[in-house]
Amino acid sequence: MKLSVIIPVYNVEVYLPECVLSLYQSGLSSIDFEVLLINDGSTDGSFQIAGELSKKYMNIRIFTQENQGLSAARNRGILEAKGDYIFFLDSDDFIYPNALPFLLKKAFENNLDILRFEYWNVTESGEKQSLSEYINKRKLYEDKIGDGYFLLENVYNREFYACFSLIKRSFLIQSGVKFTQGMYYEDIEFTISLSTFAKRAMYISKPLYAYRNRVTSIVNTFNRKKATDLIMVASRLRRLANQKEKVISHVLEETVTNLMIFVLLRISEPSLFKERTLLLDLMKEEGLKYLYPQKNLKEISIPILYNIMGCFSIYFLLPISYIKNKYITKKIRKK
Repeated sequence: MKLSVIIPVYNVEVYLPECVLSLYQSGLSSIDFEVLLINDGSTDGSFQIAGELSKKYMNIRIFTQENQGLSAARNRGILEAKGDYIFFLDSDDFIYPNALPFLLKKAFENNLDILRFEYWNVTESGEKQSLSEYINKRKLYEDKIGDGYFLLENVYNREFYACFSLIKRSFLIQSGVKFTQGMYYEDIEFTISLSTFAKRAMYISKPLYAYRNRVTSIVNTFNRKKATDLIMVASRLRRLANQKEKVISHVLEETVTNLMIFVLLRISEPSLFKERTLLLDLMKEEGLKYLYPQKNLKEISIPILYNIMGCFSIYFLLPISYIKNKYITKKIRKK
């Protein structure tokens, strides 16, 4: 079997049929792939819909577990998968026609560990909205074969989504990399860690994935739990950087700094300002006392401010966070 498609399912009855049906409109014979629906304790009609779909398509397998989150569902899928390659598809997203045969042809012809491709941001109704802002940067590296450093340095551009890649199953299992359970931002650590093991990787600029923007409130979605998890992810990436050769470690450090800039800006907002001391203390405890300045003005000035002033830097970031929130709120209202 060529491909295992892993779809975590949790309360997505509105989107699940479109997601699954898109696989059968992709031009790949059903004998060449399997669909693993991991029902992660859904309380709506998702499980019933999954059952109906499995009656129609014999290559669908359903697994049910208590609600443990996206990471646990994906890890279960990896254990159960039988295909040569693995594709993580989120249950509220879908793929475009002819995507699977195209991807598999590229992967098998080039014996790839990881094949990264492009995506469309789509509205809740599935209408195309925008391509990644980094696509023009990445196009310079299209169809070139490189290693994990190639991906980290030239391709990801801070977009570490696991669902935008085709991954060789044997390579994934041999690496020992899994999704960390019970945490937000699990894709960041998984994608980066896995890439450090890759020997043959490729990028193609064809947008084959529809990433659905389910907008609730972008401004208010960041909380203490998410800040804590992001700090822990950055801490583990720093430890990983210390274990890797210099050519990869500097790219990992760049990611750590960017993640912490994001955290510093967010915890300077009013909604998290009361939590700032605890979160800043956690950064220090996790070995994030120092940030390495990077390329642009924001990535230079904020790390320097933090390195010199520590927790007091938050007060200088208040105006930046205020302006940023005003801009985001205005953008949401326009939509």
